[in-house]
Amino acid sequence: MGFKPLRVAIGVPVLLAAWGGFALVNAGQAGASPMPGTARSQGQRLIFEAGDSTVNNITVTRDAGTGAWFLTDAGNTFSIAPTSDGNCFKHDSDTVRCAGGLTIIEVRLADGNDSFHTGITGATTIVHGSDGDDVI
Repeated sequence: MGFKPLRVAIGVPVLLAAWGGFALVNAGQAGASPMPGTARSQGQRLIFEAGDSTVNNITVTRDAGTGAWFLTDAGNTFSIAPTSDGNCFKHDSDTVRCAGGLTIIEVRLADGNDSFHTGITGATTIVHGSDGDDVI
């Protein structure tokens, strides 16, 4: 039997009983504020990690003329992680642009009813779904 991770937000106390013991956890308010996602490049890999409490609508496209890659999370702002190697940068508030040469696009969705769309070829695409009714 597998276990799902317990997601707990901060704010409201919750009493949990497990294995005969009790633990007091400071749990959060329902409807927590959306957390922005992050994008980073590592060599020839672009990695996007969605933030919690955000419904993500991810689209990956490629400019045939320049070879640049674009990852858009429509309507959601996100940041470039400080660990990024500089191959990718913010194109606008909800899009990251990466120079050509990517061979792997990895998207890690979080909670929420997220979606992922692409019609690209030329790179391996890895998409991780999570809680919610994701469309991949």
